[in-house]
Amino acid sequence: MRFLLLLIALALLVSQAAGWHFERALDAETTESETASASATASSKPASGSTHASQTSGHASSTHASSAHASSVASSVASSVHSSAHSTTKSASASASTTTYTNTGSVVMVTPALTDDTTYFPIGGYATFSWSYTTLSVTPSAINVEAYCSLNAHYYPIAENISGKATEAVWDTAGYQADAEVPLVNAKYTLYIYDANISATSAAEAGHLAVYDSLVFGVYTPQAYSNLSSSECATCSGARGLNGYLFGGSALVCVVAALTSVYFMTMW
Repeated sequence: MRFLLLLIALALLVSQAAGWHFERALDAETTESETASASATASSKPASGSTHASQTSGHASSTHASSAHASSVASSVASSVHSSAHSTTKSASASASTTTYTNTGSVVMVTPALTDDTTYFPIGGYATFSWSYTTLSVTPSAINVEAYCSLNAHYYPIAENISGKATEAVWDTAGYQADAEVPLVNAKYTLYIYDANISATSAAEAGHLAVYDSLVFGVYTPQAYSNLSSSECATCSGARGLNGYLFGGSALVCVVAALTSVYFMTMW
């Protein structure tokens, strides 16, 4: 009986030991499984990080490409605008250089006016000329104002190389006459106003100032004052003598005619 109880106790001990061993094996298997799961999770995390890094890198590359494209577009637009502006400027310059004119510019006299009677200026005084311009497209840089005398075929300078915008010139005839190589003479003169870049006899291009030569004026030397009451008229005294001769001759003819008539009457 005791032996049976001992066997039963031994069986219980073996059974408990087997259960404990089974529990230890189960715990070890569970721990190993959790460790493997943790390792797998850890392995998957770097992959996920790598993927995120790749996505980030790709996004950065895309952003850089977009920036490069935008920069290229901006550069292209700027180049286009510059080319357009250059073309516009070039076109405007070409248009300005090819401007054509149909008429020449003209001088319109103000003083003396062409409608006035012939104006005479005394040598030793001042002669003033004023004018305006019409249909003048290209203003000359300088102009000449001269007086031409056909009596000696000479051009007398009044104002040389004055501003092309000038509209008046004053001629100091006394100052000119004081040291003139060709003195002024009593005659009629023609006023010339023209572009200093051409001569007085040249034809101006369209749009430029044409030579003006329409005003004629006189220049004379003033004489000293003379009292008429104290002067003697040689022509008048000669006329009186001639009248005396004519009267005497007429009287003689009348006397001869009368005597002839009396003679014939007495003969009859």
